[in-house]
Amino acid sequence: MKKYKKQKLNNSNLKNLSFIKVNLDKSNFEKSEIKKCDFWEASLKKTNLSSTKINDCIFTDANLSNSNFKYSNLINSNFTHSNLKGADFSGATIKNSNFRDANYDESTKWPKNFNSSGGLLVKKSTLNKIKPKMVKNNKLVDNIVKVLTKGKGYYVLKNYFNKNKIQKAQQILKKIVLKDKKIKQNLDNFAKDKKFCQKWIINLLNIDPIFIELIQPKIAMKVFEKILGENFICGFYEANCLLPGARGQFPHIDYPYNYNYEHGEDIPFQTNGNFLFNCQILVPLNDINKSNGSTAFLDYSYKFSKFPNKNNIKNHKFKQIKAPIGSLVLFNGLTWHTSMPNYSYHKERYCTLGQYIPHFIKPMIDIRATTKKNIVINDKKYLAQLLGLKAKFPIKKK
Repeated sequence: MKKYKKQKLNNSNLKNLSFIKVNLDKSNFEKSEIKKCDFWEASLKKTNLSSTKINDCIFTDANLSNSNFKYSNLINSNFTHSNLKGADFSGATIKNSNFRDANYDESTKWPKNFNSSGGLLVKKSTLNKIKPKMVKNNKLVDNIVKVLTKGKGYYVLKNYFNKNKIQKAQQILKKIVLKDKKIKQNLDNFAKDKKFCQKWIINLLNIDPIFIELIQPKIAMKVFEKILGENFICGFYEANCLLPGARGQFPHIDYPYNYNYEHGEDIPFQTNGNFLFNCQILVPLNDINKSNGSTAFLDYSYKFSKFPNKNNIKNHKFKQIKAPIGSLVLFNGLTWHTSMPNYSYHKERYCTLGQYIPHFIKPMIDIRATTKKNIVINDKKYLAQLLGLKAKFPIKKK
């Protein structure tokens, strides 16, 4: 898809152009034909799109406030999460277009008999074992612990896993993703709803032995033992599969009991950094970078001891990581992080995610209940511990 170059737009025939994040405020598209163009996160305030034929286009997260769509034809297009406040659709023809979670107000004008609440507008306002020399390298373990607890809060360990086996894990998940009927039906739909660009996969331990290895990388187990104490367990373990065009997330932390608290509130357990209740790992199953929306972190944000909200992220710059396939990412559970949008058209971004907590914290997901018994019995490493089979009530050491 070609990038947009400044040109006269009215009476134009525009096809297969990318306007992602482009400022098109007050532009004039009048009487144009626009097909398979991507206006994701573009700004089109007070833009004239009257008498325009719009077919199979993406306007997700676009700012279309006070824009003019009078007498336009809007067909098979995606307006989810867009800002339609003050927009004028009078006399427009709207067919098979998706307005899920779009924002509009009383000044927004709709075509006659257009049902703005009929489901169209929902929202109103195998892995190589780690090399022995690496496991024995206490300096590396100590260094990672220091970075997670006193440094920026996250550590990217490159070339940790065997790339061929990581690619195998990727292909296994890809088959599962493509079996999803909604995703499969919309795969070739250019302007599909972006919720069909993402799938979470759970119960990984029952799918293939490779995921048993990915939940317990030895270097991470050594690091977390020092941070979380002996007999720490796994709080959740799943895969996040993002296809091209997937939306990002709001910055957050996956700290225990986070669903009980509002954004911006202090975390419930203040230990002054002396003890953590959560660490995490991320295993990228593709090369991840800015083009396919890699994870972004805010350096030293664990020191805030808060759940992030819109007000306290305004003046902070998150850094996207670059991690080639085979990498392992470890991070402090209090570090603010976010999944960035996948702006690419052909690059997937799959990864497995694991949360690790002290054994006396209740897991977010009961992995033990869904994992087959023979899988746990046959594992000779950390799996029984991670599923809580060795958990004990905390006692004070003498």
